[in-house]
Amino acid sequence: MRSMLSFSKPYRFRKLSRHCLAVLLLLGLLAASFPRGSAATEAQMSDGTDALSNTHTFSNTSSMTIIDRTSGTATSTGASVFPSEINVSGITGNVEKVTVTINGFSHGWPDDVDVLLVGPTGRTVFLMSDCGANTSISEVGATLTFDDAAATAMPDTNPITSGTYRPANYAEERPMGTDTYPDPAPQEPYGTTLSVFNGTNPNGAWRLFVADDENSYAGYITSGWSITVTNAVTAQNTTAVTLPDSGTASLYPSTLNVSGLLGSVTAVTVYLNNFSHTAPDDVDLLLVAPGGRSVVVMSDVGGTTAVNNITLLLNDSAANSLPDSGMLTSGTFKPTDFEAGDTFPSPAPSSPPTGATLSAFNGINPNGAWRLYAVDDAGGNAGTISGGWSLLIATSSSACALNIAPLSQAFPITGGAGSFDLSSPFGCDW
Repeated sequence: MRSMLSFSKPYRFRKLSRHCLAVLLLLGLLAASFPRGSAATEAQMSDGTDALSNTHTFSNTSSMTIIDRTSGTATSTGASVFPSEINVSGITGNVEKVTVTINGFSHGWPDDVDVLLVGPTGRTVFLMSDCGANTSISEVGATLTFDDAAATAMPDTNPITSGTYRPANYAEERPMGTDTYPDPAPQEPYGTTLSVFNGTNPNGAWRLFVADDENSYAGYITSGWSITVTNAVTAQNTTAVTLPDSGTASLYPSTLNVSGLLGSVTAVTVYLNNFSHTAPDDVDLLLVAPGGRSVVVMSDVGGTTAVNNITLLLNDSAANSLPDSGMLTSGTFKPTDFEAGDTFPSPAPSSPPTGATLSAFNGINPNGAWRLYAVDDAGGNAGTISGGWSLLIATSSSACALNIAPLSQAFPITGGAGSFDLSSPFGCDW
């Protein structure tokens, strides 16, 4: 679908040389490509709901002792590991949802315990404070999951048992009113829901500060904690792609359809989910966008070292390319092609790739069929992309590439007239 520009009459050029017309067209294209004040936004589906979700779980299984507060101190006493950290990496896009699980929590007086989560950007939320009153939790320990969507909040005066809860801070209901953490924990104010992290960059250190704010009782977190981050992908095809020992894949192409996105593409990330192969160097992958632009996203990488169920995110802004002969590992990498010129059998396009980076898709209408062509170009080894593949597409309605029809016209040096139409992708507000 296209949004046509309206003019009172067609643009006409008289007594202009072809060189002048070319300059005018170029200026128009350049002007159309500049943003006009609004930031690029991550795409959403046409019905207004969030795009498809991708979840990533990271853990720190180290135990920690919840040390009894020292009498007479002005602040709470931090746990034996203060803070406990989890480093998140390799996630493209921003946070859509966060949940946290604490494994093996026990304490003689749970009301004493305060648990603060701090994200990589410095935002904070009290997961629990002054919960569970004085009913001790056994040495076996409880498994506590914190989720904004839970049916109930952490209990105030009732016993704490294993389960899923909304974060709760009852300290402000007490006579003292607040909790004071020792350094290096940040001080108040603190967030009250995990949604405080929504929209932030999930990559970096997540820190869990556990403290005891009263004396006489102690406790443990015996099995550490984990964090699950959900980000969004625009579209996915979860059907497995089988890579034979030679030739084209079982799905050739594997297709996913994108619809309802506004504006033009500003960034593309490709997810290859659960990739396995006995010699990754054999595998060539070509991504073709709606309209026909194409990029070889992976070719002749990883040598002959077998890999099993790794997840690769391919993004132009990654720090590193995929290795040539080194072993592939899960992570985020630039699209990489070590042997340009590989051919892909029909029905893949016979023309050379549009570019070597995913930015070759910038400026196009993202809606339509995206096709992934996979080929094994050597014999004797095989593999699969068992989880299929996904796309994360960012778009902008303020930096749209205009379409011009016809693309060229011939004019006499000394006169003549002509007209052309300018159109922009659906959702561009020109």
